[in-house]
Amino acid sequence: MKKDRSTIVNKEPLVPNWEESDFAKTVDGQIMLMVKKAISNGHFVEAQMLSWSTIDQILMPRLIGWIANTLKLKLPKGLHKLNAQSINMFYLAISHDTPLFGKLEEARKSRNKITHQLVSLGVVTKINEVSKGSTKSNILLQQEIMKRFNGEILIPSINLYRSGWNDGLDGVIKMLEKGSPE
Repeated sequence: MKKDRSTIVNKEPLVPNWEESDFAKTVDGQIMLMVKKAISNGHFVEAQMLSWSTIDQILMPRLIGWIANTLKLKLPKGLHKLNAQSINMFYLAISHDTPLFGKLEEARKSRNKITHQLVSLGVVTKINEVSKGSTKSNILLQQEIMKRFNGEILIPSINLYRSGWNDGLDGVIKMLEKGSPE
């Protein structure tokens, strides 16, 4: 029996289309699809605002909540009402993660600069290049945040907690509460 090789046209492996993945059906995936569409249509200010909103409204609250849960911290009420700079400072306070804090502040300042230019100039085309670079930085920042979730980059306060720092402090506090032996 002779094999029919006419059906084998392309020997390259199929590359999965992430737009059809389960991730693309999530809120995060839908936002990434919007960012991708904005970039492909040359709407860099829109892409920048979407990418920053993902950091500000989705990823940072999740990261702060995860750290607080891991460290058994009770988050203050009204935390969600704070501005971006205060949220970044709060993140630094509970995480001691100065590298990510610096990148968050840089992205926030870039966002502010673009917003002020947009308001003062009123023309998107003049700030498209700045927005393009800022969008790229925001996407890289999102990757940095995700590396903290999956453990590629350790969060200093959680690392201290895991190595027994809090347990050691609890022991010292209990000893002090009992009083010194006489």
